[in-house]
Amino acid sequence: MKGIVWHGPEEMSVEEVPEPEVEPGTVIVRPTAAGICGSEIEGYLGRMGNRTPPLVMGHEFAGTVTEVGEGADEDLLGRLVAVNPLSSDGTCRLCLAGLTNLCPNRRLVGIHSPGGFAEYTLAPAANIYPLPDGVEARTGALAEPLANG
Repeated sequence: MKGIVWHGPEEMSVEEVPEPEVEPGTVIVRPTAAGICGSEIEGYLGRMGNRTPPLVMGHEFAGTVTEVGEGADEDLLGRLVAVNPLSSDGTCRLCLAGLTNLCPNRRLVGIHSPGGFAEYTLAPAANIYPLPDGVEARTGALAEPLANG
């Protein structure tokens, strides 16, 4: 499959990348719309140290669920969804206080693992939000930045 791969400051290319394999508790999403956030630009320029090349970026995206892993809701299959890219450990004091966005062990799709700038990507099933009927993928791709206020 094709992906846009960041290789370091100001170095990106479209190339063949491995297809993700579904795992328990995850889904495979085929992105149909993705945003380019200021953090992608900063990452591309090498100004954010939280990315390790080579990396398929893209943490603001929406698409169709094409495969569900064991334990994931099978009703998600074929649904147009938005993806919350942030996963927390769920066990630290911040997570237990409901501040999962501040978890010191948080991981983000498109920053710590391959993201939405590819034909398919892997995401935690718990982070998948089906879009209501009539909501387009390009609107769903804006769910993450809108949620940040």
